[in-house]
Amino acid sequence: MKCSHCGATIEEGKVYCSKCGKEIQMVPDYNAFEEDLLTQIFAEENAQKLSEQNQSDKKRDLRKQEQMKKKKLYLIAGISIAVILILICIVLIVAANRNKNANSYDYQYKKGVLAVADKDYKSAIEYLERATVLDEDDLDSRLLLLECYQAIGDENAIIVLCHEIINIDPSCKQAYEALIEIYDKNGDVDSIVKLSESAKDDNIMALFDAYIVTSPLFSVEAGTYDTVQELQLTSSKDNDIFYTLDGSDPKSGGYKYSGAILLENMGSYTIKAVCKNAKGLYSEVVEKNYILELKAPDKPVVTLLYADADGNITEQSRIEITVPENCSAYYSWDESTPDPSSADKYYNPISIPEGNNILTVIIVDEKTKLESDIYRGNFVYQQQNE
Repeated sequence: MKCSHCGATIEEGKVYCSKCGKEIQMVPDYNAFEEDLLTQIFAEENAQKLSEQNQSDKKRDLRKQEQMKKKKLYLIAGISIAVILILICIVLIVAANRNKNANSYDYQYKKGVLAVADKDYKSAIEYLERATVLDEDDLDSRLLLLECYQAIGDENAIIVLCHEIINIDPSCKQAYEALIEIYDKNGDVDSIVKLSESAKDDNIMALFDAYIVTSPLFSVEAGTYDTVQELQLTSSKDNDIFYTLDGSDPKSGGYKYSGAILLENMGSYTIKAVCKNAKGLYSEVVEKNYILELKAPDKPVVTLLYADADGNITEQSRIEITVPENCSAYYSWDESTPDPSSADKYYNPISIPEGNNILTVIIVDEKTKLESDIYRGNFVYQQQNE
């Protein structure tokens, strides 16, 4: 009997093959047909086993592939996580540096300077505006920022910034000049005048000479007077002066001042005056009120000269009349009231005519033409016989 597995001869009575150790299957003696059949069966069994083995190998390979995929995924995930962590660190470092730079005045100012040099005014403004926030009292960044605003023509930003600069440094000429240029361009003289109120020194005030017109000065204070007044008007900067005597607007209908204004008539005067500069700008109008209550000269004072000890008038006697300043004296010997247009005007002491004489004298104010009360005096001169 032969072993169905290896074909070795099996001793009788044996259960296992002494050669291959397989369990002996009892088969009849060799038969070609049966051999072929068995061979076919064995082949099919081997093929099935091989197929099962192949499937098992494939499953094992699939498991290995899955495991490899998982390992790759884990590796990729780990690498990705590592990369993400590195990126996060980089971002945090960059952010920290940016935050540090964002809060550094020196960094922002230097970047602004470089941007201005490159005429990149947009970037320069961003850096310099940040610098002004970081240092609220710094002038360097603000003056450079002013140049940027001027370069791009942002008038509103210039106005706001210049007022900020002036609050920090009231003597900053550059800020005043920038504001005056904008206000003048827009015809806003009121803003220029208001700006001048913040000027603290002569150098700054000089910038407003063409825009600030000072009011005229009056040589006589307002009030009530009993004598003729000569009113003089002056301008501190030699500007033209216009005035009115009836309280009307001197800007539209005033007389151009050329000499003293004589207040010589009784009554009241409302004088308004204004200065006008070369730019055609006016000062504030000044108004003053005057009342002229003129007083006539006092009654003439007449003095007899050269009378003898008894009061007798000798031929050498003279009459002296006291004449006040700005007045004239007129006299007559016929009791008539002297008429300034025809009577004798007194210049020097006058001789007394012979006989019984009535001297009549008046004083006339040459400016007001007011006459004094009349003086009358009786003077008797009799020539003595030798």
